Amino acid sequence: MTEQWIQWTPCEDLHGKYMIKKLTADANGLIVDLYAYNGDNHIIEVACKPYAQASRYNSKQWRLHDLCNQLSKSYGEEFHKNWTFFKVLDSEYLEWLDDESGTVSSYCGIMHFCVLAENGVVDIGTDCAPIVRTYTMQ
Repeated sequence: MTEQWIQWTPCEDLHGKYMIKKLTADANGLIVDLYAYNGDNHIIEVACKPYAQASRYNSKQWRLHDLCNQLSKSYGEEFHKNWTFFKVLDSEYLEWLDDESGTVSSYCGIMHFCVLAENGVVDIGTDCAPIVRTYTMQ
């Protein structure tokens, strides 16, 4: 089984590369706050409901570099160079999550979404697409 990466478009007005500002995981769910890499004053909030999510955050530059190299080989550099939001089919992350959860994630219909930012990678396992909102930074 080979991973298949798809550019995910959660909102029509989102495009380009973003930076992770804050990651919060608590009883209210998972929230990833992002800001525009180009200096725009908008914050993008990626939110998952509390009872159906798992996440993994990695800010190691070698992980980001390895993932970008892998995506470039499979899809070309333009596929990920100016894009942040992805959905991953047949993902290695979900296989790992199955191993860790005793295959619970397989039975719950968990999907893999990935936030591939300039400064880190957030893998999200959830049974529905995250809710994405944008707002202006005060």
